[in-house]
Amino acid sequence: MSLLRIFRPDKETPLAVSETARIAEDSAIDNKPVLLNFEEWSQRLRPQPATLKRARQIHSSCQCPSCHSALVIPLTLNDRHQDLSGEDVPGIATLVGFRCDVCLTEWPA
Repeated sequence: MSLLRIFRPDKETPLAVSETARIAEDSAIDNKPVLLNFEEWSQRLRPQPATLKRARQIHSSCQCPSCHSALVIPLTLNDRHQDLSGEDVPGIATLVGFRCDVCLTEWPA
């Protein structure tokens, strides 16, 4: 088992994920230390739940790109689920885009 050290150099830029994976494979053979970008690897180890991705997507598109209005409606597919009382479960339908309620501009999610 190897010892993991966190090292943040001042002058070097972090490598891309594919490049760090290739370097990690090469260094496993040579037993050389590898510098990995912590943010990229932590995101790969902890995938975000679908509800969090959906919330971030809705929040990032809360303003119309053409008229800058805040009256934006999320557009979803008709694949909702219903609970036992027959009500739609919020946040389950597939998000496909957004529409501005003022200028009727539509853009994809």
